Amino acid sequence: MAALALGKVNISFLRDSLTETIKLTGMVMLIMIGAQIFGRFVSLSMLPRNLISILAPIMDMPALVLIVISVLLFVMFMFIEGAAVILMSIPVLLPIITELQVDLLWFGVFVGVICTIGLITPPVGLSVYAVAGVSKIKSDSIFRVGMVFATAALVIVCGIMILYPDIVTFLPDSMDQ
Repeated sequence: MAALALGKVNISFLRDSLTETIKLTGMVMLIMIGAQIFGRFVSLSMLPRNLISILAPIMDMPALVLIVISVLLFVMFMFIEGAAVILMSIPVLLPIITELQVDLLWFGVFVGVICTIGLITPPVGLSVYAVAGVSKIKSDSIFRVGMVFATAALVIVCGIMILYPDIVTFLPDSMDQ
């Protein structure tokens, strides 16, 4: 609509828009197909069961398991794009979370918070590159400050979420069903 209002719509614009839309849709579909195949592989390989047996000594301490998961996810989000980490890790982590009897809505928010924090950490740090591009500030100085902030946010925000899970689920739980 903006392009139409600005008078930028012509045959070339429509062709380029359609081409980019097809490319993006194809990439998303390939990612989804890959995620389905990976999910089946994880299920058939019994990886979640093996992880649960490895984590058995600490499974009676859900907070400790969640701390381990948050650190693991944080490191993964530092190096891999968010959607890819979610598609790779959720088939593995979901059985563990279910075994711990953790609210899935809470866990989704928890992963979202860690993903957001991961977007300001090097080397991927997509948010940092966006800010650096707009503000003309060097990305390395933004990363320096961002890493301190990200580490503090991970410890404080995730710690509060683990200690007080009702903060996350208060509003959805208060809705009439």
